[in-house]
Amino acid sequence: MKLFKKMTNKLFRRSGFSLAETLVVLIIILLVSSVVAAGMPAAEKAYVNVIQSADAQLFLSSTLTELRNELSTATEVRVISSNQIEYVNPITGKSTIQFDGKVFQLTTYQNLDGTGITRPLVYDSRLIEKEKFEIHCSTPFTLGPENTVLIGQFDVKMPNGIMASLEQQYAIQVLAPIPSPPSTP
Repeated sequence: MKLFKKMTNKLFRRSGFSLAETLVVLIIILLVSSVVAAGMPAAEKAYVNVIQSADAQLFLSSTLTELRNELSTATEVRVISSNQIEYVNPITGKSTIQFDGKVFQLTTYQNLDGTGITRPLVYDSRLIEKEKFEIHCSTPFTLGPENTVLIGQFDVKMPNGIMASLEQQYAIQVLAPIPSPPSTP
């Protein structure tokens, strides 16, 4: 019986929050939510920048890894120009890698008629097809000491200015001795 009386007293009691208190709490909630909503575009932009920076870094790393994989077992390496290198790979045969100002193109000459199959060395459809990046490479290929091929400064730049860079030369050790280019008198 006491429990029933206690519950009915609580149900019919007139105490609670006044209208003014309720409105103040509502205004505070609106202010906090507007501050959070105003910060969302900045957070989204920061997220996109981080993702694009990671994409650029991944593309740079993948390209250098593929260059190393192709050239580390190469024999008969010849730098034809600063943009093109020719070599013999024990698995794929005669091949060339050429930097065309946008991507490194790999050509393998496996056909009997001497024609080759050309493909990008690294292919990322999200980046290449949508042209979301630019590659800048100063003197892609030069010969280095002790059977090395040097890759010059290599930058991957995204449209928003975010960039991944290889600031110094990247050396790739090749399998066989590299013939010296003919000297000019």
